[in-house]
Amino acid sequence: MKKLCLLIPFIMLSVGLQAQKTATGHILNKDSHAALEGVEVRVEGEKNLAISNKYGEFAIKVNKGRRHLLLSMDRYTPLRYTLKPGFQRGMIRIYLESDRSVNSNSKKRLENDSLFPTFKNAVSISIIEFFAVGIGLRYERFLTKKHAVGLHATYYFNGLSPSNYADPGGYQSRASYTGVKMQPFYRFYPMRQKAKGLFLEAKIPFGYFDFDKITYRYRTTTHLTQSISPEFWTWGFGFSVGLMARIPGSKHGLVNFSLGYQYFPLVDVPKSIPREVSMGSTINLTADTSWWYSVGPGSYFEVKLTFGGIF
Repeated sequence: MKKLCLLIPFIMLSVGLQAQKTATGHILNKDSHAALEGVEVRVEGEKNLAISNKYGEFAIKVNKGRRHLLLSMDRYTPLRYTLKPGFQRGMIRIYLESDRSVNSNSKKRLENDSLFPTFKNAVSISIIEFFAVGIGLRYERFLTKKHAVGLHATYYFNGLSPSNYADPGGYQSRASYTGVKMQPFYRFYPMRQKAKGLFLEAKIPFGYFDFDKITYRYRTTTHLTQSISPEFWTWGFGFSVGLMARIPGSKHGLVNFSLGYQYFPLVDVPKSIPREVSMGSTINLTADTSWWYSVGPGSYFEVKLTFGGIF
């Protein structure tokens, strides 16, 4: 009987803890999308109080049966927010609306708040790679205010070399290929503020390419040719500098521009191949593959321009 009496308080405490859940989230200005610091958060019908930090983050215990949060802050309209089922499994996002114009100091503080601490994911599509007959998609995950990792993936569905040989007989040939290029990257934002950020980027590209044909010729005035169809894996390294910024007038739209250097070689593709012509004598046929390093997937100087959104 004595043991049972000792167990009862522990059982009641355990039931009480299970009845409590924690609501966490970000509080943002509805117009500027900036994080709001100093917002008072209460659970309706309870006395416990939470205050949002400089990133607009808050955390508050919610007892079973309580479904509403009460938010208040000077110069903002009070809000009664309804918690949705499963609210404890992730960060919620709450917007407060200004009830009157704020002074210049408050506006400056809001403008200096960063967009990025309240959102952790960005996706975008590459524009320039369309001209290389490819589809480029980028995903970025913000780890902290100044650090991010991600992946830029490109599928070349009908890549063509700009090299176009023609002889007096009108014979022409271009190298054509398909391929996939993956670029895991790390970004450091030394000057990320407001809704934009300058970044330094390091990346390790790798990919697989399948050429329909690469044509080798003996001089440009001779019709002596030979073609090969290589398939290969390749990898390299690179680094870039750039700017990511919110599109003016948009809450979630982003534009991303970067310029950098990469080494991404055209491996297992010889610059010349021998060909026997007569009586055991051979000549070397050559192909122009310099386009790979100038405007192709292995361009030494790589320019990226993407548009997308952050969430």
